[in-house]
Amino acid sequence: MTSKNTTNTYYAEIDMLRGLTVVAMIIFHTLFQLTVIFQQQIIISRWFWVISPILISGSFLLLVGLSLHIAHKRGKYNTPLQILKRSGSLFGLGMTITVITLLAQQHLYVYFGILHCISLTTLISYYTLAWSKYTHLLAGIIIISIGMAQQFLLLPPCNTIWTFFIWPSQSPLLRHLDYYPIIPAIGFVLIGIFVGKIGYKDGQRTFKLPISQHLLTYTSPIRWLGRHALLIYCIHTPIIFIAIYITRYLQQLLACNH
Repeated sequence: MTSKNTTNTYYAEIDMLRGLTVVAMIIFHTLFQLTVIFQQQIIISRWFWVISPILISGSFLLLVGLSLHIAHKRGKYNTPLQILKRSGSLFGLGMTITVITLLAQQHLYVYFGILHCISLTTLISYYTLAWSKYTHLLAGIIIISIGMAQQFLLLPPCNTIWTFFIWPSQSPLLRHLDYYPIIPAIGFVLIGIFVGKIGYKDGQRTFKLPISQHLLTYTSPIRWLGRHALLIYCIHTPIIFIAIYITRYLQQLLACNH
């Protein structure tokens, strides 16, 4: 987000929420690597693996919609070309991750991950910014409901590789990690735009933040994570892998010495 007023470029509450989501993402992916890659026996409810990705990705996507509204109101995305450049850069980064994970682990890789998803949903949502706030809310609820119904009520999935990015797919051709189709993802973005139109009309906060300056000082590490969420997303998985690998190696080494 940018503004002519550089002192008000970032909103503390948005950075904090994004930072907390980053922490949740790191915890989830640490547990995922421990159980799936390193075969560590950890007792975790199956609902954790179902609900956690929805809550984490949904939070990120809602904040994408909120930030899109604020940035647009501040004049950052005045033309389709500007949003196309932003979406294109995210999609290119997503494709880089696809290639890296494909080379590293061909049987399980990021085919259409969160960056691909954010890229396309941001581009699509940009053309809805003129909608009324309640249209955003209604459309978001409907789209999320359709996506959740497909997942939990076992509606027919999309089993073709050509439409995997729109509707959830269970095609055996798509063995993927970090898979986020546009439905229901764009629903969260639309609700984020709704939140922006309610709480940040014209790109400015319309409510008094109930957080003291003293508390903001203590939350600065979390807010730092929020401001660097994209960078952390790109590097956290290999860092987690290396940290777990070294820890397990040292544990084995100490066990052998004893």
